[in-house]
Amino acid sequence: MKRYELSLNFLKNNFNYKNFCEDLNFAYEKNYIDYPIDEIILHHSVFDKVGKFNTIQEVDEIKEDEKDWSENSDKISKDFYSDKNKDFYDWFIAERNKGTLLPSISKNFELIHNFNIGTLNYSLIYSNFNKIYYFFETWEDMNVVINKYNKKPSKEVIIDFMKKKLELDNYIIDECFDNY
Repeated sequence: MKRYELSLNFLKNNFNYKNFCEDLNFAYEKNYIDYPIDEIILHHSVFDKVGKFNTIQEVDEIKEDEKDWSENSDKISKDFYSDKNKDFYDWFIAERNKGTLLPSISKNFELIHNFNIGTLNYSLIYSNFNKIYYFFETWEDMNVVINKYNKKPSKEVIIDFMKKKLELDNYIIDECFDNY
């Protein structure tokens, strides 16, 4: 395992956005609501090859190039949530909730829209690499890809999607999106 530090500079210099995008697609296609996207960002900064979460593998089935990740990923996760990295963790979560985390660590990503409804945060983020618009929902310690688009969705498409997802009446949704 290479030496690492949990910092913005380390992420900027080491984040493998191409492999990360593959993981986002995997999580979305499998409809994994508990796929640890925040930790995956860190893992794609520390390890050369990252395995897939929520997949069952026997110890002897682990690919050679994923052994480092398999043996050491828990350490990275523990460090992320530890008191010694509280400032980094707080910064990371705040940036994530504003939709600015991925664009701040990689020029590959561009924030298109960010808005919140109560304690839920939503971000539409574009990947230049694979030309996909990822729609994230975040709250507390969850970060989920809830939709993805091959072309930029209109404001109306996003609002219609949110109305269906949140199952709120039109008045509440319209009020939430007045300034969007």
